[in-house]
Amino acid sequence: MESRKEYVALGMFFLALLLISFASADYTACFIEGDQYRLCNADANINRGCGSADAYTELCVRAYNITNDCYSHGSLPKCNINGAERCSNQNGTAGPQIESNAPNLTLIGPIADSIYSERYVYVIFNVSEPADVSYYDNINGRGQWTRVCSDCTLYNHERAFKEGLNNITFKAVDSSGQENLTEVSFFIDSKKPKVAKYLPKKGFTNGEFYVEIHEMNPIELNISYGILGNYKTQSVNLSECVPIKGNSEKLACDVSVNLSNFSGQVITYWFSLKDIAGTVAESKRPQLTVDIIPPTINNPSSYWTKVGKYVYFNISVNETNFDEIVYRDNSASRPNWRTLCSSLKNGFCVKKITLSQEMGTVDLQLVDDAGNAVGIPVTFSTII
Repeated sequence: MESRKEYVALGMFFLALLLISFASADYTACFIEGDQYRLCNADANINRGCGSADAYTELCVRAYNITNDCYSHGSLPKCNINGAERCSNQNGTAGPQIESNAPNLTLIGPIADSIYSERYVYVIFNVSEPADVSYYDNINGRGQWTRVCSDCTLYNHERAFKEGLNNITFKAVDSSGQENLTEVSFFIDSKKPKVAKYLPKKGFTNGEFYVEIHEMNPIELNISYGILGNYKTQSVNLSECVPIKGNSEKLACDVSVNLSNFSGQVITYWFSLKDIAGTVAESKRPQLTVDIIPPTINNPSSYWTKVGKYVYFNISVNETNFDEIVYRDNSASRPNWRTLCSSLKNGFCVKKITLSQEMGTVDLQLVDDAGNAVGIPVTFSTII
């Protein structure tokens, strides 16, 4: 990412050098008696050198247009600077014709293949001679050229460009119609990245996390976690995140980290997201208790009794951070999960359920507040 202050300072430095070293492109042409010459911007296009055979006509010109066989007017102060080109040194001999050269545009900014974090980018250039400069957006231009400056040799101003990839052609045209093209590509990512949602925000964790990010050009997503003096950082594989409702700028990511070294401790965690322009966004930093041990049943051989289609559960649960026990009757026409117990009484889940059929299986699942879960199938093959 280009730093704005460094970029402006660089541009001003180059401009200062250009102002010192810029040389005039205007010259004095000499015509003896009988010589014909044309002026590109005059009503009378045919002129003749005047005076005797030992005399001459001076003409201050900027460029010679080969196509139209004419001269464009130059600047007298600039011509006077070039004393070596004065006709007084030619002894009455016609001076050389000025070659027709297209203006040379030297582009300093935008810098090719750079990535900018703002839509306004400094356009900095110099031209070898006064010229009209415009640019064309090769991606979104729609056939329209945008004027930058007229009859200019130096330029240093901010201009707004499109978000994303830009491919721009600059065109410099001098007074004789000669033109030169300069092309540059660069990238703009001015939209700030955002960690939109993250879970869990309070309570417990077993190392399973969830995050949603909003960013068109993400390049790095990390999760950091731990306690003071012992923080760890893990990279999230962005290719495994999925678009939210088909929007490629909004991604949902499931993240799993190993918290075995922090079991039973209170940790801090946060997500950090970096985009292609180097801009970083972070989530808040919640504190969570680490619980990586799933709940267990203390009486695995005697926690249910079956009578016909009725099953009586009396489950002793070993879990400090108990959340719930759910069950699914697989004999039902549409098996689904139902709550067996959402709380314990003196460490027991006591509940009666009715089966769809007298024989079959019921799946139990014990879940704690950290999300740890253990599944237990119960098979009923006999009638009591």
